[in-house]
Amino acid sequence: MEFINFIVCGIAAVLAMTLFSIIWGKITNNLFSEPQLLAKIIKNAYKEKVSFSTALLLGWIIHFMIGFTFLGLYELLWSVLSWEKALLLSIPLGLFSGILGSIGWKILFKLVDYTAKFNHLHYYIHLIFAHVVFSVIAVLVYLNLETLG
Repeated sequence: MEFINFIVCGIAAVLAMTLFSIIWGKITNNLFSEPQLLAKIIKNAYKEKVSFSTALLLGWIIHFMIGFTFLGLYELLWSVLSWEKALLLSIPLGLFSGILGSIGWKILFKLVDYTAKFNHLHYYIHLIFAHVVFSVIAVLVYLNLETLG
């Protein structure tokens, strides 16, 4: 049951984060959807060899894999440090995750020489809030699943 809870929690948290990014992007007229950005990077790297729909699928897969990695790190912290899964603790966890995520994206943008017209600083700031959404939803889903199970 714990593995199923992990999967459900990870899916919910990644989808909530991505929805937050899409909404923030629409409000600010920016492309902030992580799977779509990954798809653009993949498509640019492989030019004609990969369709955009394939690149988008790969973008979603990569985004979920990273989300499950973050969730696995949360599990490790909760276990090793004997932290309880609490809403209040999810906020600093999300802030820290957002900083790590921003660093990761900054490195990726440098590696692939991402030159599209793009407000990088705004994206990094948004990522911090998006990861707070991720961690809060992760904790809320875990707490609800534990109550049900």
